Amino acid sequence: MNRAVRHLDWFISINLAVIGGYVDTVGFVALSGLFTAHVTGNFILIASELIGIEHGIWIKLMIFPAFILGVILTRLITLVTPEKNLTKVILLEALFLFAAMIFGLAAPSVHPIDSLPGMMAGLLAAIAMGMQTTQGRLVLIHASPTTVMTGNITEAVINLVDILVVPSRREKWLSRIHLIFTLSLIASFAIGAILGAFAFYFFSFWALVLPVLQLAFTAYLVQRFPLHHSLPQ
Repeated sequence: MNRAVRHLDWFISINLAVIGGYVDTVGFVALSGLFTAHVTGNFILIASELIGIEHGIWIKLMIFPAFILGVILTRLITLVTPEKNLTKVILLEALFLFAAMIFGLAAPSVHPIDSLPGMMAGLLAAIAMGMQTTQGRLVLIHASPTTVMTGNITEAVINLVDILVVPSRREKWLSRIHLIFTLSLIASFAIGAILGAFAFYFFSFWALVLPVLQLAFTAYLVQRFPLHHSLPQ
């Protein structure tokens, strides 16, 4: 496999991980603890709502079908247009995030999650994150998640154990490659989360301009340089 293509695939995965951490943090900070990517975390938030803590129980209930819609859209794109489908998915994700920004800017500054624009911002961001999550399963060859890091942390620990105890040199080599790749995603997600928190603090929902531009640039790269297998199987 061409080394430049492999490095490009790696770069795009890291870029998407930054976006995943960034957008999930913006949603959490802006919308009373709403998770737009780590949607199962909303179960905890819904439970806390039942005893009168925080705001926005309805949006946290609606976030699940919104996220699922993003998964469905991505799957349909991969089925209907198998050629260059990653470009289409990324551009559509960017469009949903841009719409989320517009609605977020229209929401009141106090408890925006209780307003219709704030709810729409959260739902649209969840659709975008559902699309990005599905990319790793259907489109990107490495199939590593870029929106939730629990699975990647588990994979990193497994790879580390294999490096230490597996006798095969080839298996050790493969584990090292996967470990470096997985750690790069985890670090990128963490960096994105930190950037997202500060960006929203200073720029409110305008902060979503950055991931929209990142996605547009990523779509250009995918269109210009088609991706292939990035990691040894």
